[in-house]
Amino acid sequence: MKKVLLLLGILGVAGAGIVAVTKETGNAAAAPGGIATVENGDFRITVIEEGTFAAKDWVSLAVNCEVFWAELTIVSIVKEGTNVKQGDILMEVDSSQLRQQIGQQELEVQVGMNELMKAEEDLKVQRLQNQLDKERLANDLEDAKLDLESWIEKEAPKKVKDADSRIAEAQTAYADAEDEYKMFQQMLKEDLISKAEARRAETKLEKTRADYESAKLSKDQLEKYDIPRETRHLEFAAADKKLYHDSKLTALESEIAQKEANVLKAMRAKEQREDHLRKLKADLERMKVRAPRDGILLYGGEQRMADQELLKNLKIGGRIQARNPVLTIPSLSSFRVTLSVNEGDVHKVQQGQTAEIRPEAIPNMVFGGKVSKVSRISGGNQDWWAMMSGGAGRFAVEVEVEGVDSRICPGMKCKVEILIEEIKGVLHVPFDAVFDREGKSLCYILDHGKAEPRIVKTGRFSHDVIEILEGLKVGETVTLYDPMQAN
Repeated sequence: MKKVLLLLGILGVAGAGIVAVTKETGNAAAAPGGIATVENGDFRITVIEEGTFAAKDWVSLAVNCEVFWAELTIVSIVKEGTNVKQGDILMEVDSSQLRQQIGQQELEVQVGMNELMKAEEDLKVQRLQNQLDKERLANDLEDAKLDLESWIEKEAPKKVKDADSRIAEAQTAYADAEDEYKMFQQMLKEDLISKAEARRAETKLEKTRADYESAKLSKDQLEKYDIPRETRHLEFAAADKKLYHDSKLTALESEIAQKEANVLKAMRAKEQREDHLRKLKADLERMKVRAPRDGILLYGGEQRMADQELLKNLKIGGRIQARNPVLTIPSLSSFRVTLSVNEGDVHKVQQGQTAEIRPEAIPNMVFGGKVSKVSRISGGNQDWWAMMSGGAGRFAVEVEVEGVDSRICPGMKCKVEILIEEIKGVLHVPFDAVFDREGKSLCYILDHGKAEPRIVKTGRFSHDVIEILEGLKVGETVTLYDPMQAN
């Protein structure tokens, strides 16, 4: 009967399955093949897969322009795989367009300086003008106050005194005229004067009486109407000057604030233009990509095989985008191994498990390792074909490599054996010694040249050894072939 891989789905491509055959009676001597002895001892359960060395630490490099945005043309590039030293120029891109922008930005900076100078000069002129305006406003306000103060304390009292003087003069003239009139009337009676002279004395009396009354009315007009009116007028004028003074001062301060804001605006604009110029000049330096440390130069990023279009463009005349990683310098001081594990085995692999790593390019060399990462999501470029063809999914696993060898390079292939479990002191036989018949496990016991079937109970297994829980004894001989097929 042909062998059946019972646990093919569990162990995957790299894992081994339990092999069994359907039992038929027969004689081992009729069908020669391998034999083995049932042993009691130790064996290991492992998962074995192919892996690839990768740097544990690496630096991705790009033309890291800060402000210059354009598709870049490569003018020189170091050959992939070259050992480089810190500071070496690895790649240079065409900078003619950037240099043109720098020239234009230098003109912009000069314009910004001119605008700042003009704004500062406007502020200076405004401050001088404000100083003159403030002095003029202060003088006008003081004049208004003095006008009011002079009117109240000097001019108004003087006018009252003048009115009193005019009244006194008019009163005296009136009294004299009255005395003269009385005298002339007496003289007229005595025919000492003519009637015409008596009428002139009467006319003079009436005029002086009218002047006296007019003088009193003028004072009354002055005290009741003229002085209060002029006082209010001057008070209003002083208040109006004060209001104008205060509002104008506010307006002047606003003009100064506006001019100062214009200076700050011009200063910021100039600084922004200067900052942009500095960044453009810094970008000019970035047109040359330099090695930040010693190492080996690789094209592309860490997942460099994922972008074949980028790899095609990494040549003189090739076009790349700023800020996109295009080169990688892995550290050769420590490595990890990346591999993919079949879905049947991934549940066995855990962080911290030890592993043995054998580089294909260096015979007889074995590195120790430890599982550092286990993905629980199937997929990736390497798994595409398996999923499309209906095969088992695979899961990414990373193993940290213990130690280093100068002959190891990123991308080298290796065989990785992850220790799942160490089985101690158990009965076991080779995996090929166990067969299956109608769902039961059995072994063929070789006794006096005859192969007799015996049902067994199996336990844990590796890719080449399986544990026997019941049915066999230490020292018994079992066949590694199916006697019935031999017949």
